[in-house]
Amino acid sequence: MHAVAVAAPLTILLSGAVVLYALYTPQATRGAGARSPSGSHNGAAPESFWGATDAEFDWCEGGANGDHVLVLEPMNTISSFVYPILALVAWRWHRGQPAVWLRVLLLTATVMGLGSVAFHASLRYSMQLLDELPLYALALLAAAVLRARNTRTHGAQLVASLVAVAVAAALLCAPRASQVHGAARVFMAVSFGLAFVYVLTAGSVSAKEVDARRGGSDARMLFALSFFSFVGAIAAWIVDMVACETLRDLPAGLPYPQLHALGWHLGTGAGLYFLFCMLLLHQHEVLDRLPATVVWPAGIIPKVLVRNHHRD
Repeated sequence: MHAVAVAAPLTILLSGAVVLYALYTPQATRGAGARSPSGSHNGAAPESFWGATDAEFDWCEGGANGDHVLVLEPMNTISSFVYPILALVAWRWHRGQPAVWLRVLLLTATVMGLGSVAFHASLRYSMQLLDELPLYALALLAAAVLRARNTRTHGAQLVASLVAVAVAAALLCAPRASQVHGAARVFMAVSFGLAFVYVLTAGSVSAKEVDARRGGSDARMLFALSFFSFVGAIAAWIVDMVACETLRDLPAGLPYPQLHALGWHLGTGAGLYFLFCMLLLHQHEVLDRLPATVVWPAGIIPKVLVRNHHRD
C-alpha cells in the first residue's frame, strides 16, 4: 500500500476520534466524571461494587448498576482480554525470537488489556488511566521501533519512553480539575493520533522493505490485515460514540451491536498482532538477515518461523 493511501484515511478518522475524545464527547457516552461543554458535570454517578463511577466515558453498552454489581460493562470487559491473550500467543509462538523492544511492546499490550478490563468493569477514572496510559506508551514505542527499524540503536525508544513517563506523571500527579491535567490529556490525544498515523505509514514502507528483500508478499499481506483491522476498529469506535442512541434503538428489535467490544477491542487486538508479526518478519529478514517464513495455523492466526536463530 502506498504511504499516502495509508496516511490520508487514518488522518481523517483519527482527527475525528481526537475531537470526540479530548474536546467534545457526545452526551450519550459522556461519563459521570466528564464535564459538559458548559463546564458542568454530567449528572449523578451510577454506583457499582467499586464505588461511584467517575470516568470520562460511559460507553454505549450500558448495563445494570448498583453496589452489588461487579462488572458494569460485561461485553467490553470480556472483550478486553483479547489483548493479553494475543500477547501471550505472540510470546509463546515466537519464544526467544523478538528483540527487546518487541518484547516490551507485548508486555505493554498486556498491561493495557488488563487496564481495559478494570476500566470497563468499574468505570473509575483511575482505571481509565490504567487503560489509556499503556495504550499511549504502546503507540509511542511502536512508532519508535519503526523509526529505528533498520538499526540496533535504542535512542528513539528511550525518547518515546521518557515522553510516555512524563505524560503519565502529569496525569497522575496533577489534580484532575487542573489546567495541567487537562492540557496533558489534550497533548496525549493529539500525539497519540500522530504516532498512530506514523506507525502505519512507516509500517507500509517496512512491509515493502521486507518483501523486496525476500520476495513474495507476506509482509504486505500482514500489513494490509493490520491496517484494515485498525481502520475498521477506529470507525467502530467513532460510530459507537456518535450514534449511541440510534444503536440502542435499532429497528425490528435488533440488539445493540457492541461496536466498542467487537469492533474496537477485537479490531485493535487483531491489528496489533498482525503488526507484531510484520515487525518480527522485518527484524529477521532485514536486520538479522535470517530467512523466515509465515505460516497460518488453522488458516487464522499467522506465525513467523525462522531458522538458525540464536537471540537470547
